[in-house]
Amino acid sequence: MNRLPASLVFGLIPVFLLSACASTPGEYPSLARRPIERVTGTLTPPPPPPAPAPVDPAVLRSLDSLLDRVRAADAKFQAREGRGPPGRQRCCGCRQSE
Repeated sequence: MNRLPASLVFGLIPVFLLSACASTPGEYPSLARRPIERVTGTLTPPPPPPAPAPVDPAVLRSLDSLLDRVRAADAKFQAREGRGPPGRQRCCGCRQSE
């Protein structure tokens, strides 16, 4: 059986691979913008959102009261846990130097 020399086989592999890349330029589509891709016409902005409804003063007072209760409960919890202000919390019981 006749065998081709390895150098000839390995020398022809790149030639065959590179020949697949060669083609005529007319076969590829143009990269120019198509008419559908062109921006035409005008866009009207959407209408502004409606103004929020006025809030009843009784609801505002109720919310303020609830917020005061939450802040007091948080301060009590922080004091019970031995934590200081939020900027000086200890993450895992270790001392943090300043």
